[in-house]
Amino acid sequence: MATDGFDIDAMAAQLTSEEAVRPFVYDDATGTPIKPGSVVHGHPTIGVGRCLDLHGLSSDEIHLLLTNDIALCVDTLKHFAWFTELDSIRQRAIVDICFNVGLANLLQFHVMISALANHDYRRAAIAAQQSIWFKQVGKRASHIVNMIETGLP
Repeated sequence: MATDGFDIDAMAAQLTSEEAVRPFVYDDATGTPIKPGSVVHGHPTIGVGRCLDLHGLSSDEIHLLLTNDIALCVDTLKHFAWFTELDSIRQRAIVDICFNVGLANLLQFHVMISALANHDYRRAAIAAQQSIWFKQVGKRASHIVNMIETGLP
């Protein structure tokens, strides 16, 4: 986007000072964080005054958030030997689950993780199929379980 010499850095500093930086969604009318069940009086806003219902996110911003979230999953999982010993397809399957349910919930898949650590991919796939996650996620879960069992994308 062309700015024709406009000092974006100075404007960003000014707006940051005026608006503050808020990493979580908040109601811009009240300044209170929006949580499930909240009544919003103004606009759901994030960052430095980004009204999500008016401006949303650009494709580039969506891609940046997604790649950051994936990197966070990978950076956390790479500390587990059972994960680092997997081939890249099975790692993708586990990152997908982590992205979907979060690390704490992923680590509750004890039987699946034990089977992965032992390279028993059939047992790992069966354990994943028997989880509540599998029943909730549907087609996506079937694809991920197939990746775990076969090592194919």
